[in-house]
This record gives sequence, C-alpha cells and structure tokens, in this order.
Amino acid sequence: MLNIFNLLPLMKGWEYRTHIVEDTIAKGQTVEKLRLDELGWLMELAVVTYDAYGGVIVQAQGADLQPRTLQVYPASLEAGGAIASDPAGWVPRYLTNDPSSTAGLFFTDFTPGFAGFGMPYVPTIVISLRLWPNSTQSSAYIGALALVVAITKKEAFIRSLRRILGAQADLWIDPGLLTQDPSPEFIKFREFKEPPRNE
Repeated sequence: MLNIFNLLPLMKGWEYRTHIVEDTIAKGQTVEKLRLDELGWLMELAVVTYDAYGGVIVQAQGADLQPRTLQVYPASLEAGGAIASDPAGWVPRYLTNDPSSTAGLFFTDFTPGFAGFGMPYVPTIVISLRLWPNSTQSSAYIGALALVVAITKKEAFIRSLRRILGAQADLWIDPGLLTQDPSPEFIKFREFKEPPRNE
C-alpha cells in the first residue's frame, strides 16, 4: 500500500526545506532563534553541541492548535540508553575527556521521517536553543538542523492528492481546508460546500 511519502513524487505543492540555527548560549538560557509559518512533516532534527546539556527546543502545534514541545539534548538521550539508531532520537557521538565536566563533542539525531512516519506540524513553529543549568560550562556552542517536507501551496497539494486517489475526484476545495482555524465553523465546513464545478 502506498503511503504519503511514496505518493509525494507524483504530487505538487510541496518542497524539502532545511532550517538551521546556531549560537553560543549561556548556561541556563533559552534563546528563540526561528519562528516558522509553515505546515508539513518533520523528517529529521539533528543537534551538534560542545556540551552534553546543550540542545534544542521545538514548539509546534497539531490541527487543533494544541502546543507540543520537543526537547532534545545529548545528556537526556545518553542517560536513557539511546545510543543506537532509533527514530525517537539517539546519540551517535558522545565524546568527553573529563567525567566531571559536561564539555565535549556531542551529536544527537531525531529521525521520525526516515522511519516512514514524519511528524506532522502546523504553524506556528518556534525553534529555540538552550544550555540547561546542569552544564559545568558558562556557555557553549549549539547548532541544530531540521529537515522537513513543507506544504508550500495547499490548493495544489490537495488537488494533486485528489487526482492521485481518484481520477474522477471533485477538485473543488472547501475553503475550510485552507485554514488552520479549529473553530466550530471549520469543524462544520461540509455544510458550506458549493456544488462541484469543473476545473
């Protein structure tokens, strides 16, 4: 059975995007670096840092606009034994020369999309960098990369999906599908549907 990722090459209105943030962050600080107004699927979230407690915080929303927070930093994954490939995140590189210090070279990877189930998200997305207070350093470099499949043109995306799923599909798009509004009017969008028209 084909899933959405198998169908993407046949569809319009989407594109791969890479969002990169980096900075030197002071101990205990959280610094907002990027605010995005897009929707799509998170494929990978990678973090490289010079401190085991340096990481990234991603705040996103689902279709009902309920906020969700994803926090990724090496010390939390290593403490949980996540040292082998896992779509929920792991630490491929955890190097430190001094067990009494959190300084070193660390790389973490969170890869839901490469396991075939990209994490969907809708606006607004906020990406921040944080050096947790557990750090033994006053500051540390943190860099993060998010690889996403972003829907760039909703109408083209929906129409191409309908064409793939059914050659005779009605290509009229209810305006409710083009908004992120979770209000009762959106939930009842079928009541406002116009008669189909040829396009």
